[in-house]
Amino acid sequence: MDRSVRLKIRNPKSDASLLSKLFFAWIIKMYRKILKNNLEVPDLYKTFDSDCSQQLADELEQNWKKEATRAKMKNKQPKLVRAIVATFFWDYMVYGGVLFVQHVILRSLQPVILAYLITLFEKSTNERNAMYFATTALVGVTLLIIFTMHHAVFGQAAIGMRVRVAISAVIYRKTLKLTRQSLNHTSTGQIINLLSNDVTRFDLVVLALHYLWILPFQVSVITLLCWMQVGACAFVGVAAIALLSLPVQGYLGKLTSTFRVKVAEKCDHRVTLMSEIISGIQVIKMYAWEKAFQNLVNVARSHEMEALTIASYLRGIYLSFIVFVERTALFLTLTTYVFTGNVLLAEQVFSISNFFNLLQLTMSVFFPLSISFGAETLVAIQRIEQFLMMEEVETSTIKLDSSVGVSLTDVHSSVLNSITCHIKKGSLCAVVGPVGGGKTSLLHLLLNELKSLHGCVKIQGAVSFAPQEPWLFASTIRENILFGNKYDRKLYQKVVKVCALRKDFRQFALADKTLVGERGASLSGGQRARINLARAVYRDAEVYLLDDPLSAVDSHVSKHLFEECLVKYLHGKTRILVTHQRQYLKKADVIVLINKGKVEVKGSYRELAKSDLYFTRESFEDDEKVDDVEEVVMLSDVSSKSKTIKSDFGDEEENGMTEGTLSLRQYITASRSLCLTILVIVTLLLCQIFCSATDYWVTFWTQEETLKSQNFSRNKTGSSERTNVSREIPLDGITIDKFTAVYIYSGLILFTIIITFVRSSLFFKLTMIISKNLHTQMVNNLLTAHMSFFTTNPAGRILNRFSKDMGAVDEILPRTLLEAIQIILVMCGILVMVIVSNYYMIPVIIILGFTFMKIRSWFVTVTKRIKHMEGITKSPVFSHLNSSMQGIVTIRAFNAQDKLRKEFDHYQDVHTSAWFLLITTTSSFGLWLDLVCLVFIACTSFSFIILNHYGQISGSLVGLAISQSLVLTGMLQYGVRQSAEVVNQLTSVERILQYNEIEKEGPLLTPPENAPPSNWPAHGFILVDRLSLQYSPTKPPVLKNLNIEIQAGEKIGIVGRTGAGKSSLIAALFRLTEPSGTIYIDGVNTQTLGVRDLRRCLSIIPQEPILFSATVRQNIDPFGEYSDRQIWNVLEKVELKNIVSCLDAPVARNGSNFSVGQRQLVCLARAMLRNNKILVMDEATANTDDKTDALIQRMIRKKFDSCTVLTVAHRLHTVIDSDRVMVMENGEIVEYDHPYLLLQKPESTFYKMVLETGLETSTWLEELALDAFLERRTH
Repeated sequence: MDRSVRLKIRNPKSDASLLSKLFFAWIIKMYRKILKNNLEVPDLYKTFDSDCSQQLADELEQNWKKEATRAKMKNKQPKLVRAIVATFFWDYMVYGGVLFVQHVILRSLQPVILAYLITLFEKSTNERNAMYFATTALVGVTLLIIFTMHHAVFGQAAIGMRVRVAISAVIYRKTLKLTRQSLNHTSTGQIINLLSNDVTRFDLVVLALHYLWILPFQVSVITLLCWMQVGACAFVGVAAIALLSLPVQGYLGKLTSTFRVKVAEKCDHRVTLMSEIISGIQVIKMYAWEKAFQNLVNVARSHEMEALTIASYLRGIYLSFIVFVERTALFLTLTTYVFTGNVLLAEQVFSISNFFNLLQLTMSVFFPLSISFGAETLVAIQRIEQFLMMEEVETSTIKLDSSVGVSLTDVHSSVLNSITCHIKKGSLCAVVGPVGGGKTSLLHLLLNELKSLHGCVKIQGAVSFAPQEPWLFASTIRENILFGNKYDRKLYQKVVKVCALRKDFRQFALADKTLVGERGASLSGGQRARINLARAVYRDAEVYLLDDPLSAVDSHVSKHLFEECLVKYLHGKTRILVTHQRQYLKKADVIVLINKGKVEVKGSYRELAKSDLYFTRESFEDDEKVDDVEEVVMLSDVSSKSKTIKSDFGDEEENGMTEGTLSLRQYITASRSLCLTILVIVTLLLCQIFCSATDYWVTFWTQEETLKSQNFSRNKTGSSERTNVSREIPLDGITIDKFTAVYIYSGLILFTIIITFVRSSLFFKLTMIISKNLHTQMVNNLLTAHMSFFTTNPAGRILNRFSKDMGAVDEILPRTLLEAIQIILVMCGILVMVIVSNYYMIPVIIILGFTFMKIRSWFVTVTKRIKHMEGITKSPVFSHLNSSMQGIVTIRAFNAQDKLRKEFDHYQDVHTSAWFLLITTTSSFGLWLDLVCLVFIACTSFSFIILNHYGQISGSLVGLAISQSLVLTGMLQYGVRQSAEVVNQLTSVERILQYNEIEKEGPLLTPPENAPPSNWPAHGFILVDRLSLQYSPTKPPVLKNLNIEIQAGEKIGIVGRTGAGKSSLIAALFRLTEPSGTIYIDGVNTQTLGVRDLRRCLSIIPQEPILFSATVRQNIDPFGEYSDRQIWNVLEKVELKNIVSCLDAPVARNGSNFSVGQRQLVCLARAMLRNNKILVMDEATANTDDKTDALIQRMIRKKFDSCTVLTVAHRLHTVIDSDRVMVMENGEIVEYDHPYLLLQKPESTFYKMVLETGLETSTWLEELALDAFLERRTH
């Protein structure tokens, strides 16, 4: 069961020195390896014990149980938040203390030191030592800020990772405990959405949550320091930031939370819908329902986009506030200060500007983020809480009693009524009954899957189980059989022999080491059934519950399994066999007939044969399957297909596209709107121009005010008062009125606010159009993909595109892209300001810029490759969950929950290792980039001191350059991280665009020149001319030069052993795989038709009846082409009218509120409604009882009397009255004649197949064939 990579390399951080940890030097060796040789899963470091999934989940689960107990005592709902806090609070608070020191103390010192430094430059005396000291102190404080900032972020990200890992593991553990009713109320898509989207909120919220309590302290300290600079005017700016940030952002956070709930709900529905489409894609294609399901997905997506668009606009408003809040507050403070009769001084302006920048960072960025992320996280927690509160399977009330086999006394459940049945120890009990009678429910009762409401259930001991629908997970055949049990070679060989798997193993290049795809996609139906049975038999148990394991194998294999496995090998064990194959009932010790949830009769074969309740002589006919149910993938192709499933973590397809980043142009062009794109670019540039103009105007105004004040002081000797200052500001000989200066300032601020809102709205409108187009294109590509794509790609991998990747394109990429663009433009504006202040900095900017870009290029490459690895290691988590959901009953029957849980924990640990590397990369490169910024700040600051030696330097220019440079610290490395994150998120776009390269079917629609008559096919005449088919160019053909003529209205039976080519013939007819040669229907070459037009004219009743979680009406008539009356009419004919309450009644996930037989009847209703001239039955009655089988056959003879019917046989009596039988072998037709005529030839294959059913049954079949032959001659 466990075939994944085991990580062996110890994390070097464990042995690193303090200095190495401080500078992240311990990770450099890994970066060199990544840049040189790329990154493979075995290269990842072992997970720290503190980060292990099992340890974290155990602790959180324990605290959750305590919280549930506490809440139950107080009659309240338990709160997951309490359990999370109890588990992680103190570790998290350590980093809160570090952030407090950084934001309240260290960052508040920066503007104070800057103000002092500007004052020194404003003085006429040259105080060099004081300047050097102040600059050194400024650089030192900045260095401390850099270290505390990055290590705090790194630590918090690790805490967030642990919370996510713990909750994901708890969710998986809960999944393994859900009752069948709870499973019907949830879906794989919903749980995958919890793991792919909801739990990721914890990675984000931990980075911002501490600012909720740090903010009041920071506001108090900064307000005090501002008051010391400009007096009461400081309160105006602080109040402006507070009013623009807190109430507005709080309201935005509330709205975001509301729409986040809506987005999550709509996303759940869409992902669930896609999950069902992927699972039932073959049926959808054969019914030509792609368009209907594409419309369903588009409708679901449009509802999601409505909520998503509003949420995006709200995000745009929030990002707009970041741009203008600090500038608006500074504007209000300075204008108030000037109009109260004060003179602007450079040290005041730039220190206040820096203080407000700090306040804005916390109030407008971190605090709203904490509210926004907090609101989204609370929504996620509520959704997770609802899931964790779902009903669990209760502790079994089944009593162990070694003296009995199985004993049920007056047992009642939601399905079964008054069941009293006693099965002796070591006996073979056959359970029979009509479709939906309760046979499988009886087994589920014994497995504790169905709750017993009343009565007593006793069982001998350990139970083993083989479900009706085989469940295989993506691993080797051997691991599927062992299922975590210890390998015993002798026992294993015996089981393989009695389960008739030796021949199959010889056909596989890797024998039982052959890798099978998800749900056994690379195996035939019969092989899946036998492996499923082998798993049950290999387990040492006292009681074996076998749910119709013989329905999917041919006659001789069925006989072998019954005789060698069930009768001989399991002799002495208590065996309960649910079956529709009556020929084996003679050898059963006891037979139980269940109908309508009750035991109608129980007794031996002879006793029941005399009963009139259910059995007649015909009931004991041969129900042998004559054929192993084939998939489109044939045996000859298994080895090649299995090779594509090399490892859970090693699939190249998961890497996205090859190395190198997808250009932003490809993402933008997906909008298909050039005008809107140009408009967005223009508004982005205009926004930055107005921002830079506003900043420069403040500097210019301050400088001119200072010069004017100095001139005024010189003209008014002896007067030291600042009052009655002239309102005129000289500008190149021109004087500007103070009011005019303020008007210009006001205009710049107003235009900045307007253009910022316009920019954000247009940008998010553009990205939403792109998201919609990409999703529509991906769905279309998927639904038109060739079937081979679905057999080689696990459902979890495909769903990852529609959940995680689409979520990134919808929400993460737009925000990240706008932030990156915004920061890049701000950086350009800052560098322009620094150059204007000191053009000697140009060489420094060039050198440091080159260094910066080199580090950034390393960062982008390393991050992209690690991000790819993170995606690779995440997919197995989803696939494991998806597989576990499908096989939940089997897992619980084998008590394999702990094994599966450990496997899930292992997958999480591998992903944690990749994620830890990712957050380490973010923090380490962020630190190194900020150190480059620190060098830039030092060069800028010390250059002014050096220049001051040669002439007086304006304090305003010093303040402008240094204050702008200080902004680069933190912001620039964040911008680089965001630009790298854009590249990483564009990986999701690449992975989505990969689906443009999928091999497609086609053409979908018929070219007008080849269009057949509107009533085609009017008769159903089929001519096959030199038809061959091969699934791979390197493999031999599975159909070999077939030539067949089928007259209109003929009933043709198709039989043959495993791998004969029966299902391949159907695949060729429906063009699921394009054949060579020609198939004519009523004289029309089907290869000249569009595949959808062809398939609409063919009807099929498939072996696996697929129902979707929609209404009954949508499952029968998705296009809405038929009236209610017509639908009710066919439901009545297939005897489902009394079961279906209304046409809009919901169908549960996978149709689980219908039995397998009832689902098959729904498929029959579909075929009857379409009323095509050609009907194909592909093992259609494999899982039905005799009564349902007879009903289907009767309806086909009556409703499809004039139609051509091709029946792939599973019961010989089904085809014995056919007009002709086609016997296939090794891809060729070896016999093709009336069954009776074939039975007159003792050397014929068909004659031998009939003989294998036994003397009594073969005689009866020959009689049926004779009757059909004589009836045909009379007509």
